[in-house]
Amino acid sequence: MRISLVTPLFKSEPYVEELYQRAVDSITVLTHDYEIVFVNDGSPDKSLEVARRLAARDPRVTVIDLSRNFGQHPALVTGLRAATGDFVFICDSDLEEDPKWIIPFYETMQEKECDVVYGVQTAKKGGLLYRAARRLFYGSLVLLSGIDFPGNITTARLMSRRYLDAMLEYQERELFAAGIWHMVGFDQAPYQVAKQGTSATTYRIGALVSNFVNAITAFSTRPLQVISIAGIVLSATAMVFIGSLLYRKLILNAALEGWTSVMASIMLIGGILLFFNGIIAIYIAKIFVEVKQRPVASVRSVIGGSTDSKYEASRPQRAQQPHPPDPQSYNSIVQHYERCLAEHGDGSRAVDWNSEESAAVRYDVMLDLLSAKSGPVSLLDFGCGLGELKHHIERRGLSHVQYEGLDISQAYADAARERLPGTTIHCVDVLDGAAHLPDYDYIVMNGIFTRRENLSHREMLLYMERLTKRLFENTRRGLAFNVMSTCADWKSDELFHPSFDELAEMICGSLSPQMTLRNDYGLYETTCYVYRKS
Repeated sequence: MRISLVTPLFKSEPYVEELYQRAVDSITVLTHDYEIVFVNDGSPDKSLEVARRLAARDPRVTVIDLSRNFGQHPALVTGLRAATGDFVFICDSDLEEDPKWIIPFYETMQEKECDVVYGVQTAKKGGLLYRAARRLFYGSLVLLSGIDFPGNITTARLMSRRYLDAMLEYQERELFAAGIWHMVGFDQAPYQVAKQGTSATTYRIGALVSNFVNAITAFSTRPLQVISIAGIVLSATAMVFIGSLLYRKLILNAALEGWTSVMASIMLIGGILLFFNGIIAIYIAKIFVEVKQRPVASVRSVIGGSTDSKYEASRPQRAQQPHPPDPQSYNSIVQHYERCLAEHGDGSRAVDWNSEESAAVRYDVMLDLLSAKSGPVSLLDFGCGLGELKHHIERRGLSHVQYEGLDISQAYADAARERLPGTTIHCVDVLDGAAHLPDYDYIVMNGIFTRRENLSHREMLLYMERLTKRLFENTRRGLAFNVMSTCADWKSDELFHPSFDELAEMICGSLSPQMTLRNDYGLYETTCYVYRKS
């Protein structure tokens, strides 16, 4: 599990060091795999210098320096596009929103099985006028937009990766982040927090008015509907008034007087028309801004952190169409298994499995992929290890199965060839563009996606998608692979625990809608069967 913390810096110099220390102390209670992303939003003080020193001291700190002040929400979005965590926490940098909230937010997320936990203020900030304006802001926003936005929310929130990916698909240039957070959907849970008054609010009445206009016009066409209704009402009123004038002149022969009232009416109608035209102009201006597709912020430089973060920050579109890291970056997984082979040499422990009995259960579940129809079938054991599946096939008397093995590790391939003389064992990296693999009726991948070592959950999802998609091209009937299940009362940071939703979405989107997800055999894992269309 990897956690990212993202925060924008603006006049934050006195707080950055303390923010960093609190964040590290809190996150490491949950995991030691983390990153902290500071986004310098054109801060006029020395916030950037302090953040630079932290990045030089800790490689898990990334500093994104924007070319000027773009505002809190564009800065946050830029940081979120650079975040690589399985869970991402955002907060203001002035310590009014405590990074220590990560722990109760995460516990609430696990308890309620939701994708977002956001803070709700228990105490109101600012003076009487500010608080009144804030209440009016949210009340009018709900009324005019028709959307039940939660009130008194904080910037602080913890988000799952799938929620964040969905949120980043929204491409608005005129950002009202609180609205986007709500509009994305998913299960969201509030958590009451008490913000500390460390600094005066940087939002003034004028800024609130600007945000209000932006929020209304960004999330609702109701003002345009009101204009249409008002036009009908004014036209109907005018027709009644004209009818009254004609009746008095033609029927009653009364003199028509009152030039003052006429001029007042003209000015009133003119003012209303100008006001309505102004509302329409705001919508036209928004269209003008959106069609230009300008970036929400420009990055001057990125300091520290990973290469992926730098690329994500400088090229926002990358976040919408992520590409898995180079296959060579998964050497840590191969090296782990080769250490097991060197230490144990033989048996299930040589492939990092705890017992021969549970390994046999795994083999039986994998072989359930095969059709019950008689006749010879070809099978590729991808990641064959020592080739024990071949012996298991022979013990079951499945003589119609024509077995071949494959392993990316030369050490395992050599060991399998020695144990299985006369059996074809490939040693090849199938993700190498020059690699060639023959077609098979079935391909099984036993334990390939169990460990993730130092890779993030997101990187493993991308790796699984890329590898299974590549192998499915070489199957004539079906593919099977297994992962660690989420249906357990424990999780390990070194293991890969994708959810059913993530598996189903990946398989249906990249492989085939004909699939079965199975975890009924008691090994705290899920086996996925994917079939070719009949």
